[in-house]
Amino acid sequence: MTKTTDTIKEVDENGRIIRTIDRSKLYNTQTPQGFKTSIIKSAHEKLKDKNFTDDCSMLEYLDIPVYIVNGSYTNIKITIKSDLDFAKLYI
Repeated sequence: MTKTTDTIKEVDENGRIIRTIDRSKLYNTQTPQGFKTSIIKSAHEKLKDKNFTDDCSMLEYLDIPVYIVNGSYTNIKITIKSDLDFAKLYI
């Protein structure tokens, strides 16, 4: 994980900014994420009918403690086409 450097805004359904969130406690989640195999397999089995954006969220939902490992800002995420374009430039 990396500390969030962006200013984060909470926005309502109409696009109106509600508040600025204190970023001092915010981190960007990165992958891969590591867990004991038995714990993460059990979480996936228990929550197979629910949707989560990452494995940490599953363990949080189950009240299983999850701790950060410092990551790197160079570990970029490829999610959308423009991310791939950026990665090509980065390489």
